[in-house]
Amino acid sequence: MIELLFYMSVGFMGYAAVQSVSMLILNNQRLRQFALFALTCTAIGYQYVTLKYMQTNDVSAMVELLRLQTSWAIVATALMLWNINLHTSPPRPYAVLAVFSVISIGMLLLNHQLPFGIRFSAIDDVRHFTVVGEQFSILNGQPSLWRLLLLTNSLFITAWGLSNCWRVRHQRPAALLPTVIGIFILYLITSYVGHGVDQGELDFIYVAGFAIIPVLLLFSVSLMVKAKKTSQQLSSKSEALEKEKIRRQNQQVRAYQLAQVVYQSPAPLILMDTEGQVLSTNTACKDFWGMSLEHMELNLLDVLRPIYPEQELSVKRIQQAGRLPLSTVANAQLPQQLSANLTANGWLNFELYCSRDIEGSVDLLVAQCTDQTESYFSQKAYEYLAQGVSSQQEQSFFDGMALNLAKLFNAKYAIIGLLQANNQAIQTLSLMVNGHKADNIVYPLDGSPCQQALEQNQVCCYPSDIQRQFPDDQMLQDMAIEGYIGAALVNAKQQPIGIINVFDTKPFSQSHKLNHIMHIFAARAAAEVQRNQAEQKLLAVAYEDYLTRLPNRAQTHEYLSQQLLDPMIADGYLLMMDIDHFKTINDQLGHDVGDDVLRHAADKLREQISDAVFISRQGGDEFIFIAQEQTIAAAELAKQVLSIVRQPFQLGSHMIDLAGSVGIVSLSKELTALDVIRRAEMALYQAKHAGRGCYSYYQQALEQQTNHKNTIRQALKQAIANNQLSLVYQPQIGSDDRLYGAEALVRWHDDELGFVSPAEFIPIAEESGLIHQLGDWVIQKSLSDLIIWQQLGMRVGHLSINVSPWQFALSGFADRLIELVQVKGLQAKHICIELTESSLLTDLKETIAKLNKLRAYGFRVALDDFGTGYSSLAYLRDLPIDILKIDKAFIDELEQYQSSPLTESMIAIGQHMSLDVVAEGVESANQVEKLKALGCDVYQGYYFSKPLTEQQFRVWLSHHNQQQEGIDSRPT
Repeated sequence: MIELLFYMSVGFMGYAAVQSVSMLILNNQRLRQFALFALTCTAIGYQYVTLKYMQTNDVSAMVELLRLQTSWAIVATALMLWNINLHTSPPRPYAVLAVFSVISIGMLLLNHQLPFGIRFSAIDDVRHFTVVGEQFSILNGQPSLWRLLLLTNSLFITAWGLSNCWRVRHQRPAALLPTVIGIFILYLITSYVGHGVDQGELDFIYVAGFAIIPVLLLFSVSLMVKAKKTSQQLSSKSEALEKEKIRRQNQQVRAYQLAQVVYQSPAPLILMDTEGQVLSTNTACKDFWGMSLEHMELNLLDVLRPIYPEQELSVKRIQQAGRLPLSTVANAQLPQQLSANLTANGWLNFELYCSRDIEGSVDLLVAQCTDQTESYFSQKAYEYLAQGVSSQQEQSFFDGMALNLAKLFNAKYAIIGLLQANNQAIQTLSLMVNGHKADNIVYPLDGSPCQQALEQNQVCCYPSDIQRQFPDDQMLQDMAIEGYIGAALVNAKQQPIGIINVFDTKPFSQSHKLNHIMHIFAARAAAEVQRNQAEQKLLAVAYEDYLTRLPNRAQTHEYLSQQLLDPMIADGYLLMMDIDHFKTINDQLGHDVGDDVLRHAADKLREQISDAVFISRQGGDEFIFIAQEQTIAAAELAKQVLSIVRQPFQLGSHMIDLAGSVGIVSLSKELTALDVIRRAEMALYQAKHAGRGCYSYYQQALEQQTNHKNTIRQALKQAIANNQLSLVYQPQIGSDDRLYGAEALVRWHDDELGFVSPAEFIPIAEESGLIHQLGDWVIQKSLSDLIIWQQLGMRVGHLSINVSPWQFALSGFADRLIELVQVKGLQAKHICIELTESSLLTDLKETIAKLNKLRAYGFRVALDDFGTGYSSLAYLRDLPIDILKIDKAFIDELEQYQSSPLTESMIAIGQHMSLDVVAEGVESANQVEKLKALGCDVYQGYYFSKPLTEQQFRVWLSHHNQQQEGIDSRPT
């Protein structure tokens, strides 16, 4: 009932306002009409706010409504003063009105600034009461001293109105005075009632607004009377009013259309009050969030402030920015009540701006939501890929990629793995769990989503419920996996080589863009895997022996250099093992069999020797072992190596039985890697000289021997270049005492070294490669001396020249020798080439071809030191030779024993093959007699002559020829 009265009073006031407006248009007294209209509107506002104030229970809202009610009352008081002045025309009306207006404005400002307005200094509680069965609420608190100013205004208006009405009582109709007096009496009564309500003395409603109704009715009737006078004027303006009506209707239609555009906009929009409380949302927003936010009593600014603390979100901040875009945020960062229907790994952003009313004041805040999942994923994907490119190390690259992938998809697990050789499992390269690196695992493929990704060779996305789809994958069950996105890593031939995927315990969003991003990551990871594999292959080429797959010389040098920097170096040592007589295997069985032997030896060494020992192939048939005494003693390791090498094994149709020699050297920080290798070679060389099949430690004496060899090598090089060598010649005598021939023997006397034996410098020449220069010098010098002898008419028979195996092995040796003899104008029949068995048996087919060419040209060929090498009767039968020379060691047996079966056999072989047999090292008549008895017809040794210089040989030859001529001249 009370509420109805309020609304009826508002209605009456509204009617009066409309009448005032119509009269304002048609009447000449527009100022009075406007003043009355303003007072009426103010009364409407006061009455409406009063009702709302008494119906509200929220203290904050009541305070604001009370403040607004007071403001309306202040304004209404000022307007009442204006109306009194207009109707009574007092002296100096504008001065009074101006002063009163200033006071009223001050009161309005004070009412706005004080926390509870000017009527209360503090609020205690809310007082509830019932009037005519209706419930109302009034604030109860401590009265403010400023309330007195409000009461003073009311008393002043009352006094001012009564005094001015009394002053003009004779100038106005008699009926007007009682009406005015009644108005002020009502005003006093309603003011007292309002004061009593505020003081808590009355549990009643505010009735001040009802006091103006009689006045409004009176003026309404007056206006109706005057309306007849202005009917014609109203008629003339009716058409204009109709047009205005149409215009307003059109505006309403456009406003409705604009509202529909906002409501149906594809962009999710949230309308908020200036405090951030959600008021309304459009259809797109409801679809975006999956709920109606306006029904949640949600304050969006309160939600966003903790997420964006640096923005200091407020109306002022948003108003200053105009449009305030906020950075992208993960769905998971929003409160659960808001993100319940969003995808867990999605991303969105907000943009805030203000909406202004017709007066330009901010009345609404607008938030526009945008799903940024795809664009955010794309941006971050390229950023993370760019970061991965800068990674220098393989493991850091894959760890970084897995970590970034987990961040990008907001996933708990991320895996990058390679397909194992059996294609049954994935060996992870990197496993990330909750943003941290975990130990790598082997992940079985059977029945897993990874198997599907590999088989389909594309991105596989199972956004949710994956356990039901793959019930046989136990890992999914154990890890409570809900969503999965994975892609195969493929090589250039589009063959799967690995997998990249993310798992999570919550569902994923499904998007073609996200699948594309996963594909990009897969392609980058696959490229890195292939790059690493190619790099490993290059490293294998650089650091791995292609034949045995052991570390090669380069890696050995690098590893040894690192070991020499180790503080525990004093405990370390190096072994160098060489397979004895491995060259024979290559020569007799072929290099392919030799390679298989090396592979087999390497495999056995790798299998049976501890992993703590570094094993490598130095080259050829040499192997390196690096270890420490605390791991295994050097002697023990050497014995183990020799034992492993001695183990016979079957290789195809061949039974291989090997032996080896080992050199041992201790590591020292004063040595370089090359120094250690060199010392190991010296120790190995010593072991071979000790009889092979054993091991030898490096000793300082070996260093001295090596230095001595180096000295000889350097001096020999200079001697050859400076023609400081010489030749001596030892005659070969037949059984008839005639000169059979002579052998050229090289000699060297150095100014510093003195006489150097051929037995010492020739092996060094062979090792260092100087043997070719030395051999060329011997041939040139021998042929030059032969030319001189022939020019002197001296008959030498033939001149034997020793040829090194290395020199004879040269492909063009025979052709060059023939060309040299031709150039010097010599006959090849006067020249004999002496070769050892090792020279002839290296490549039998090529050897036979060379010998046939030389013999065809006229050269004679002698097999030197027969019986000391690896003589084979089958080879001897096939070799095109002319002379067989028996080594001195067998001739010495004739001096010591009555018989020498080996010597007898060798002479018999030569005779059987129609070869001349020359006995070397004959030093006694007894040996000569026994050799003659055995059928040996040619002798060479100190018994006949020592090796002679060229001049000595000429003298000897002249003397021998004279003796021979004397014998020949004797009568038979």
